[in-house]
Amino acid sequence: MMLCRFYNKCVVLLLALLCVTSCSNIETLTQHQRSVNYVNLARSISQGIGYNVDKEKALIYYEKAAALGNSDALYSVGIAYEEGLANVKQDYNKALYYYELAALQNHAKAYKQLGEIYFSGLGGIDVDCKKAFDYFKKASDLGNPDSTSVIGSWYCDGLCKSTPDYKKAFDYHLKAAEYGARRSFSDLGKMYYNGSGCDTDYEEAKRYLELAVVDNPCLTYGAYFYLGQLYAQGFLGEKNFHKAMEYFLKSVSYDGLNCEIAASLLTLGDYYYYGLGVVKVDHTKSLEYYKKAQVEGSHCRSDHINSRIEKALARCKNPS
Repeated sequence: MMLCRFYNKCVVLLLALLCVTSCSNIETLTQHQRSVNYVNLARSISQGIGYNVDKEKALIYYEKAAALGNSDALYSVGIAYEEGLANVKQDYNKALYYYELAALQNHAKAYKQLGEIYFSGLGGIDVDCKKAFDYFKKASDLGNPDSTSVIGSWYCDGLCKSTPDYKKAFDYHLKAAEYGARRSFSDLGKMYYNGSGCDTDYEEAKRYLELAVVDNPCLTYGAYFYLGQLYAQGFLGEKNFHKAMEYFLKSVSYDGLNCEIAASLLTLGDYYYYGLGVVKVDHTKSLEYYKKAQVEGSHCRSDHINSRIEKALARCKNPS
């Protein structure tokens, strides 16, 4: 009898425990589902899908979902504070707060935003290269293609006074390109051109450089310069100064203080100084390009380019 009573008590206790566990799971699932519904509603209102576009109302639903711990909502609220959207006052500290909460749930884009804020010191936040790199690396490990591309540039350019590692840079850029990160196309083209972190391959250089300029020409003046070099140097067959000049002109048609634009301007100056390809000798025009190259070169870290510009300007004073 006593054994029976003990058994009955155990059964009752076990059922009670199962009930508590089950109820807890149901509550958690319901909370999660509510947060997902809020996020879907916010996206629909924000994009005008079935509703009038209303960014402020969308943010209200994102905040409701964020309060329930939804990582996508936390990220979206962070974006609102970072960019000052939906009449929210721009506040980078609040943006950091929401990104960090989302990152705790391994939200790749939140890690990326954290990396950008700490790398650039946005909103008065202290620059912290170590934090920035770690956040970009975590975002990359979670499959964020843009962050993978950033890590590639980090190793390639030695950002934050780090030591360049071209092999790692190449591997990250190649991985980013496979993910679909367009920003890596241009860098891969340059690396194949220079044999940095990989074997020199002019055909592969051309392929990636062309992908870069087709995708986003306004950000790829460097790609235009290297495409010009491929044809000017005859790396793809016979030299083609006409085609090369087309690319150099495209390179210098965009605003921006850049070493590769300086190199394009210098090259165009040489074209007119020596009368290369399809242009006649014109020392006045060559001097114009050299002076523009000097302005661009003041922001260029390449001693080689700056030295060439100085020699070109000196030569232009006494043309032979």
